[in-house]
Amino acid sequence: MFHCLSQQELSDFIDHLVLYKMKDDKILNAIIQHSQDWHQEIIILAYFLTIVLARKKKENDYNQTILDSIYGLPEDMFLEINGFNNDFIKFLLINIRDKSLSLEEDLLNIHNLYKNYDYTKTLRL
Repeated sequence: MFHCLSQQELSDFIDHLVLYKMKDDKILNAIIQHSQDWHQEIIILAYFLTIVLARKKKENDYNQTILDSIYGLPEDMFLEINGFNNDFIKFLLINIRDKSLSLEEDLLNIHNLYKNYDYTKTLRL
């Protein structure tokens, strides 16, 4: 079981675990707890991480230790930072884009299909 974080969830996740700005978000807290207990994997798309960190830098809410802290989290919890490896990019290119979704929503959906080995929406070449 896994949960791929959206940009907003990722921002809240960083605030909670790295910047210690605790939020009363029961769903996020449950996701974090399940990951710390090694029951559910959290997936961070590096693309979203870049966007969130750029936003935090613009808001003066960023320092160099944030990135090191995030990349150190897999030692303490069930977490993967996905940098779009070649297999995922190939999978992305053969999938049919759902134009009714935002790019963020579509990337999350495609990543979920990829992690579940679901090829129902792929183009047959």
